[in-house]
Amino acid sequence: MFSIAITPLLSPLPSTASIEMVERKGTGHPDTLCDALAETISAALCRYYLDHFGLILHHNVDKALLLGGASKPAFNGGEVLAPIELFLAGRATSEFMGKKIPVDEIAVEARRPPVYSG
Repeated sequence: MFSIAITPLLSPLPSTASIEMVERKGTGHPDTLCDALAETISAALCRYYLDHFGLILHHNVDKALLLGGASKPAFNGGEVLAPIELFLAGRATSEFMGKKIPVDEIAVEARRPPVYSG
């Protein structure tokens, strides 16, 4: 059996405070990199599902882990000794109506940076 406790808010509402603290994460922040990877792969899966079946099939690829690499920083330069590694966990529908879906290939291709010409 569950019990739910409801208590009044004893501190002022954030909207009434004279100052608000927020955390901003830039483009190189590990959370930003992980979120971008998960979103990119999810969008690619959605595109594939819509193109081939006309609907978006069940998937969730929202858990990512960034393993920090190693570097030797130096003023005006430095050296990357070991690259970062990104691991994505989740699941995706890999077969629908008797048709195999190349989930692994979609994920690998989606994470490649776009090639620009011009």
